[in-house]
Amino acid sequence: MVEAGLLERVDYDDGGRTRQGYAATEAAAELLPVLQQLAIWGERHTPTPSGGGHMALIHEGCGRKTTRGETCSHCGEALVPEQMSWDKPWHGRRDRLVAAGELRTAR
Repeated sequence: MVEAGLLERVDYDDGGRTRQGYAATEAAAELLPVLQQLAIWGERHTPTPSGGGHMALIHEGCGRKTTRGETCSHCGEALVPEQMSWDKPWHGRRDRLVAAGELRTAR
């Protein structure tokens, strides 16, 4: 994905150690509606995973789950990475999306 221009390597501090992670590029950010729509499709057409439910897409702008990829199905706002979280119940966490080039995870 780095070679394809979708991810870039980024150094970050992990408790005094410099580590390397990956951050989305602008090209990857443009794929967000497609990825979200695929996640929604998977929720509708695949069995519920054991150990938790399907991944849910949360629009942080209104705090509600959305069932559309480009605009929030609850409030109608356009979905942008900075206002989206992917709730992963099987991992017991919610990952907040960030703008291209940023690196952080909400737990």
